[in-house]
Amino acid sequence: MLTGENRISNGDAFINGYNVKNDWQKVFVDDVLSGGNKRRLSLGIALVALPDVLLLDEPTTGVDPKARRLIWNVLSKVSIFIYRTALILTSHTMEECEALCTRLAIMVSGRFRCIGSAQHLKSKFGAGYTLLVRLKSIEAVDSIKKEIAIAFPGSTLKEQHVVQLNYELVKREGVTWSSLFERMEQLSARLEIADYSLCQTTLEQVFLEFSRNAMVSRTPNMP
Repeated sequence: MLTGENRISNGDAFINGYNVKNDWQKVFVDDVLSGGNKRRLSLGIALVALPDVLLLDEPTTGVDPKARRLIWNVLSKVSIFIYRTALILTSHTMEECEALCTRLAIMVSGRFRCIGSAQHLKSKFGAGYTLLVRLKSIEAVDSIKKEIAIAFPGSTLKEQHVVQLNYELVKREGVTWSSLFERMEQLSARLEIADYSLCQTTLEQVFLEFSRNAMVSRTPNMP
C-alpha cells in the first residue's frame, strides 16, 4: 500500500496507464480540480504520513461550508484525539482559529502583537461588551447617542455607519447581563431603535482593533 511514509520496495502501481514511480509528473490531475478540491487534496497528501508537526496555510480557503466543517473535524481528531499531531496554521478566519487552536498569536504588519488562548485574548484585549444598535432613522442618531452615554457610563462609540452604531461597553463589577438587557429594553421602548445586539467582545473584534491601531500608528500626522 502506498502511504508516502516508506519508499517503494517492489512492484508497480499505475494510474491511467502511467507508472506512479517513474511517471509521477504525468499522473497529476490538479488542472481539473477546483480551488476547494485542491485544498482538500493537498491536506489529504499532508496527512498520509501522519507527521509529528503539520504546517497549514489557510487550509479551508475556497472550500464550501460543509467541507470546511469536515476538514475541521479531521484536523481536530488528528491533533487532539488520535494521533497528537502538532498543528501550526495561519488563517484569516477567527472562527477557524477558535475551533482548531489552543493558543493563538495575532500578527499585524509582520509582528506578533499577542499570544495566548482565545478566551485569554478576548478577556485581556477586548475587555467589556459590544453593543450594536440599528436605528429607524438617521434623525435619531444624536438623541440616542446621548441616551446611551447616560445609560452606559464610560461607553465608547467605536464605529458609526449611517444608522448603525457600534459601542464598546466597559465591564463593571456587579453589572449583570440581565441589567444590561434591561437598560436596552427601556431605551428601545421610548427611542427609535430598530434592533440591537449585545455580546462579549469577539476574537474578530480584537484582531480588528489591533489592525486599526497599527494603521493609526503608520498614518503621518496631518498639518
